Amino acid sequence: MGVRQKLPLIGSKRRIVRWFGYVVYIFVALIVLGILFGGGNKTQTATPTATENMECIDLKFYDFWKMFSPYSKYTSLQKKEKFKEYKGKCVKWSGQVDSVSEKGDKMIVRFTGVAASSTVVVKLLPDQKEKLTSYPKGDKITFEAVLDSYWERTDYGTWRLPILINGRIIE
Repeated sequence: MGVRQKLPLIGSKRRIVRWFGYVVYIFVALIVLGILFGGGNKTQTATPTATENMECIDLKFYDFWKMFSPYSKYTSLQKKEKFKEYKGKCVKWSGQVDSVSEKGDKMIVRFTGVAASSTVVVKLLPDQKEKLTSYPKGDKITFEAVLDSYWERTDYGTWRLPILINGRIIE
């Protein structure tokens, strides 16, 4: 039994019905592929709040790196459970500016003295753009931000950098 017998719209003698059948079947195939290979489990980011009103926890970057980096002794499941204690908490860290986004709304900060994977993405509050423009690559920067994610392995085998939100540059 051929494809034309299994999919009656494509087997029609009328051209308009065949084209309609192609469109319908392609649409259904795209929906099925989207369900199977869709975005996965997206993490919901916390509602933006200013870090000024938050008490920052005493968590050094190196300790965070030891717990959640790709080189951690913990399994993925253990990291996920442990991160629940830290998600949404404010930290105060210092590192080197590695790059800044075009819009000036986020920066990548590199931490020296730590092994590989020692960079994080810091999404800044809107009023921080002016301050950020005065920091060239390699300059030391101190910031407060809220922990939103840690190093996570993607479906493609790469590592997603940790994201900190509501960042505020400390001068």
